[in-house]
Amino acid sequence: MYAKDLGGNRSNFQIYHEIDVQRVIERSLWTFKNAPLIFERLKPRDVPRAMRLHHLEIWVQLHDIRSGFKTERVVRDAGNYIGGFIKSDENNFNGVWRDYLRVRVRIDIEKPLKRIMKL
Repeated sequence: MYAKDLGGNRSNFQIYHEIDVQRVIERSLWTFKNAPLIFERLKPRDVPRAMRLHHLEIWVQLHDIRSGFKTERVVRDAGNYIGGFIKSDENNFNGVWRDYLRVRVRIDIEKPLKRIMKL
């Protein structure tokens, strides 16, 4: 990996292997001094200093969902309500002792968080 400071709390990280890139993306939320690191994958012709960084991908826990509503569709709808659905935890529907469901979402950090969703 190669890192370059771009100034203004921005850095450019160059990761050489696609497997490592996917590992970084899949295992985020990354933090530094208890603050989330917001990152975007550059596309050809993107200018790193000009990119607008305002989306964050995180895992969200869904609590107090009644057993009849514990479905993949409800998890997807909840993810889209919170932000943008990315994926559901593969262990959401395994076992009977699960108190909550998990969904990975992409949220806009410039908008207020949503706390309650009525089903």
